[in-house]
Amino acid sequence: MSLSYNNYAKKKFKIKKLIEFNFYLNEDVFEPNLTSKLLIESVYSTLNKKNGRMSILDLGCGCGVVGIALSLLTDKSNKFNFSDVSIKATSNAKINLKKLNIIGKIRTGSMFQQWTNDKFDLIIDDISAISSKVASLSQWFDNVSCESGDDGSLLTNKVLANSKKVLNKNGSIFIPILSLSNTEK
Repeated sequence: MSLSYNNYAKKKFKIKKLIEFNFYLNEDVFEPNLTSKLLIESVYSTLNKKNGRMSILDLGCGCGVVGIALSLLTDKSNKFNFSDVSIKATSNAKINLKKLNIIGKIRTGSMFQQWTNDKFDLIIDDISAISSKVASLSQWFDNVSCESGDDGSLLTNKVLANSKKVLNKNGSIFIPILSLSNTEK
């Protein structure tokens, strides 16, 4: 199957003094933002301290920028996996992985349903965690699913409740918590 770059905008992703690369973004896929950059920096500082091959899941990968950046920055023996509920997002991630010569499994589905036979050392949860009321007022989610509930905690709580099934013993999970959701929940 040949990958087409039609309907994709070419973008630049940059974290000052850390990484810079070009990627493609479909208009119906969430565009990486400051939260994406902060998540990458946080995970990178942790991965830099670990030795050995790790199995990593970029959950809610969108166009793949978080996992791609970490793949480019960390030990090449790490095994990266990408998933999103949106087929447009996983197709977009596939294009970006191919463009940047990154090897990784990409699956489409809700949360962990497509990973029931897999275990991960690290899960990066980049699923929407913003109040759906706030999301409806923002252009961030114009063409993108945001079903995180009125207070923004619905999907995050589901991820936390189900992550044990796919997380290795002593594994870690990174979840960005913003003040645009109920951080107390």
